[in-house]
Amino acid sequence: MPDIQVTFAHPGKPETMVQLDTTTAHTSQDINWYFASLSNNVHYAQIEFKDPTFKPFSNIDGYKATVELSFGSGTLTGTLPTPAEHGVVVQSYTVRGLNQNQEPIGDFTLDPDIVTVDP
Repeated sequence: MPDIQVTFAHPGKPETMVQLDTTTAHTSQDINWYFASLSNNVHYAQIEFKDPTFKPFSNIDGYKATVELSFGSGTLTGTLPTPAEHGVVVQSYTVRGLNQNQEPIGDFTLDPDIVTVDP
């Protein structure tokens, strides 16, 4: 199961870091995003896939999920769906840090990729 570490850093440093920026995972595999915030301004974290038909999350939207950061940390888990075509597909998504009103904070946004492999 791939694990992706997301850190919302102190202002003045690279504000959002994702380890691994590009992640490879097989379809139907669970994937975890672990969030840690060093900023008191970030209260929630959000993942949103650019393709709304790619739905790894079990909520209503499916392509987007938000988690409250309790004491600066939180976790989201999704299951990578099977793409429409077999092979290797790049899925782009956005990681956002949100304030206490669940509004995006511009400095805390990053656009990494997941490469899905469907043999």
